[in-house]
Amino acid sequence: MFGMASVTLPLTDASLHLAPQLSNASLTVNFLIFGLGFGLLMMLAGVLYRYELRLIAPSSARMLLGLRCLGLAILWAIIWLKPVVQRPSSETLPSQVVIALDRSSSMQTVDPQRTPKEKLQLLLRYQFAADLVDNATLTKWIDACYDDAAPGFRLASGSEDWESKKRYDAVIARADSITRAMISQKLLVPEDKPGLLEGIATKQTMSVEGFAQESTPLPNESTPLRAALAQPIPMAEGSDLRAPLAKTLERNAPGQNPVVGVVLLSDGQHNWGPSPLAQVPELLQRNIPIYPVVVGPRKAPSDIAISQVVGPTAVFQATDATIDTSVLVTNMPAGKITVTLTGETASGEKREPLTETIDHDGTNRSYPVRFRPRMEAAGTETLTVTAKPEGELKDDHPTNNSRQMRVSIAPEKAKVLIVDGEARWEYHYLAGALQRDPTMDIRSVVYHQPRLNKIPEADLESLNYPALKLPADPDALASYDCIILGDTPPEDLPLADRMRLEKYVAESGGTLVILAGKRAMPMEYLKPLPNGDLDPIARLLPIQSAEMFAPRTGFPVSMTAEGKRTAFLQMEPDPGQSLERWAKLPKQFWGVIGRAKDGAVSLGYVEGPAGDAPLPAGSINQQERDRSLMVRQNFGFGRVLFVGLESTWRWRFKVGDKYHHQFWGQVIRWAASDKPLTAGDRNVRFGSREPVVRADQPVEVLARLSDRIRKPNDGALLGMRLLKIDQEGQPGKAIGVIPIEPQTGRPRELAGVMRDLAPGDYALELVVPELAEQLDRLAGPEGSPTKMQAKFRVLPPETAESAELSTNWPLMEKLAQDSGGKLFTPETADELIELLQTKTASREITSEHRLWNSWWTLILVLVLVSGEWLLRKSVGLP
Repeated sequence: MFGMASVTLPLTDASLHLAPQLSNASLTVNFLIFGLGFGLLMMLAGVLYRYELRLIAPSSARMLLGLRCLGLAILWAIIWLKPVVQRPSSETLPSQVVIALDRSSSMQTVDPQRTPKEKLQLLLRYQFAADLVDNATLTKWIDACYDDAAPGFRLASGSEDWESKKRYDAVIARADSITRAMISQKLLVPEDKPGLLEGIATKQTMSVEGFAQESTPLPNESTPLRAALAQPIPMAEGSDLRAPLAKTLERNAPGQNPVVGVVLLSDGQHNWGPSPLAQVPELLQRNIPIYPVVVGPRKAPSDIAISQVVGPTAVFQATDATIDTSVLVTNMPAGKITVTLTGETASGEKREPLTETIDHDGTNRSYPVRFRPRMEAAGTETLTVTAKPEGELKDDHPTNNSRQMRVSIAPEKAKVLIVDGEARWEYHYLAGALQRDPTMDIRSVVYHQPRLNKIPEADLESLNYPALKLPADPDALASYDCIILGDTPPEDLPLADRMRLEKYVAESGGTLVILAGKRAMPMEYLKPLPNGDLDPIARLLPIQSAEMFAPRTGFPVSMTAEGKRTAFLQMEPDPGQSLERWAKLPKQFWGVIGRAKDGAVSLGYVEGPAGDAPLPAGSINQQERDRSLMVRQNFGFGRVLFVGLESTWRWRFKVGDKYHHQFWGQVIRWAASDKPLTAGDRNVRFGSREPVVRADQPVEVLARLSDRIRKPNDGALLGMRLLKIDQEGQPGKAIGVIPIEPQTGRPRELAGVMRDLAPGDYALELVVPELAEQLDRLAGPEGSPTKMQAKFRVLPPETAESAELSTNWPLMEKLAQDSGGKLFTPETADELIELLQTKTASREITSEHRLWNSWWTLILVLVLVSGEWLLRKSVGLP
C-alpha cells in the first residue's frame, strides 16, 4: 500500500495530504487516472463552450467556461484525491520525575580520603558539624586550605594555636564519620531547608524508589521520607542499578504521567546482575534521560580487601585443602601486606596460622594468594583469611580485611576401583602408591593374572588381591568415589560392563578416570558397535579424533590456561613454581592426544610441532584444544577425566612417590570432593551437599544408606527435618521438612532440595519413620538412641559490595552520556533542580480537515455553481 502524497502549504505549518481512491495502486497510476478523468471533463466543457459561442458573446462564453472548469476540477479532485489538510499542534501533559536512592551496604562507606578542603566544604554545605563550629570559621578554614594541605594554626606571636587545632581535629573527625547514605539523605530531604525532593516537586510529580538488589517504593513527601530513611534497615550485600531503571520504565507505561528524567543518587557500585547500560537504549527511545548524582569522591579510598576466598567445601581427613584468595589493594603506596589463614573447629580448637607476604607495587590491583592447610580433625572447620598492612601503610576500611569459609572434613576414606587389562608398569606403580595412602580404600580388577587357581577367589578378595572381573552387584559401582579405567581391551570388558560404567557416571554421579594404554585404550573403543552406535566408552571419552603420539625425543606436559587454575594439577604451593615443576618432570615418550569435545575442558596438551605430528593451524589456544592430553568433562550427573599417558610412573625418577603420588592423590580427592556428608555413622551418612551455601543458591540435601540398612519401601515417608540454630548455637524448633526421594539407579541415595533460605545456621535430622528404630539404635553412643544432626550455614549472596569501595565514576558518566542526561555531584545538585523544573512532557496532536466533508468546500462549490447559473441567465441562456 503506497503512502499518502503530501505537500507543505506555503506560509503555514499545515500540509495537504492526498489519498487517491485506488489505495493499492501506485501514486503514478492514481494521478494518471485523475488526469484522464479531468481531461474527459474538460473535453465535455469544451464542447459546450463551442456550442455557446454561436449563441452569446465570446467574452461571456469564456467566463462560463472558466467557472465550469474550476468547479469540475474542484469536484473531481475532492472525489478522486480525497484531500486532507493537516495542522500539527502539541499539548503539555503532567509529567513525573523518578528519584532512585541507593540503599546498599556500600552507601554506609565513609570516605576519609577526601582532602581537608573537600571535608570542610561538605560540613559547611550540609551542616554536619553545626554543634562544633560556626559557618564563618568553616569558611575561614576553607579559604586557608592550599591544594591538599590543611590550614595552618598560628597565633600572632607565631606560636601554635593549639585550641584551634584541637577544634579543627574534632571537626575533621566528624567529617570522616559521614557516610555516603548520610550525604544522600541530607541532599534529598534536609531538615533546615527545601532539598532536592521539594525543589523538583514544585513543578513535577515525584516518585521515589529505594534500591539495592531490588527496587522498592518510598514515600514521595519530605516528612514521611525522612522518617522512613531514619529507620534502620538491613543493608543488602549487593547493588543492582538495573532495578530502579526497570521501575522507571514501568512508571512510564501508557496511562501514567510521562517520566521526564530519573535522578540516580548512588556511588555507582553495580555488582549484581548484568550491566545497567543494556537498559539505556530503551530509556533513550522513550526520551527518559538519567541524571546521576554521584555520592562519593573521585579519589579511591586506601583499602585492602579480601574480595574472594575459594576452596573445597568438603575434604577427607588428613589431606591438604587448596584455598585460593584474592586480595584487592587500592590507592596504597608500595609496601608489604601480610595475609594470614587461621582456622577453628566446631569444638573451638585453633590451627597454627599460615602466612604469606605480598610485595605491593603501589598500583591498584588484585593479588592471588594460595594456602594449602592440612585438614586434620574430622568435622567442620571455619577458615578465616585476613590481610594486614605492614609498616607505614594505612588501611581506611579495615572492616573488609577478612573473609571466612567453612570446610567439612569427612573421616572416611576415598573408595577407589582400579581396572586394567594386565599388571603393566602403570598399574603396578599406581596401585602401589594409592594403597600406601592411609586416606584411601583401594580395590582393583586385573583381567589377566598369572593365577594357579589353588586359592579360592573369596580368600584372595579378603587379602585384597585384584579381582578378575567387575563386581556382579548392579549397585556395587555406585559405592566408589572414583574408578580408574586403564588399558583394558574390549574383549575383556564386555559391553554390559561398559554400559554399567556409563551408568555409574551419568546416573550415579561417579567420576571415571580413563588412562591411556598402548594395547587398546582408547583407540579400540572408537570403533562403532555392530548396530552402528557409539561405544559407551567413546561416549564417555572427552576427546575426539584421537591419535597416538610417540616422538623419539619425548615431550613434556604443557598446562592450558584452565589447567594452571586447576587445583589437582598443582605440583607446588606456588602456581609459578608448579608450572616450573611440570616443565622439569621427566618427559613422556608415548601418549594419546585428540581434540577436546564441545563442553569439555582441556587441562594439559602437547605443544607442536614435535616429531612427525602436524602443527595445528592458528593460535596456541587451538593447539591446547586440538592436541589435548588431559581433558575433563561433565557427563550426566558425574564427570570424566582423560589422561592420555601410559607411564606417569616416570615422574618417580629420583624422587620416588613425591610427584607421582601427589598427582594421583589430588585427582582422587577431586573425584571424591562431592562427599561432604559428615553426619551419621558407618550405616548412614547424610547432610547438605555443601556445608556452606549462599542465600541465592539452592540447598541440596543427601542421605546415603549402607548395605546394613534395608531399602525403604516404595511410598515410604522420607524427609529431613530443618531446624534453625539460635544465637546460643542450639537447634531450635523445626521450621519445615525437606522431602527426599531415592535417586534413579541409586536406591540407597535419597536426595532433595530447598530454596530461598535466609542467611543463618541450620541443622538437619533424618526423618524415615519405618527405619527410625534401626537408625536411632545404630546412631547413639554406646547404644543409647539419639538424633543425628548435620549442620550447614547459609551466607548472604557473594558480591563485591564490601570489597570494592571506590566510587564508580566511569559507569555513572556513561549512564548520563548514553541516555542524554547529565552528571551531577552533591555540590552542583541545585543546577539539577533548575533543570528538572523546566522539563515538560508534551503530546503531539494533528488536527485533520477533510475537504470533502468541509462546509467551506460545500460553500465554494455552491458559489461556483450559483455564479455559473446567474451568468447563464444574464446572457439569455436556458
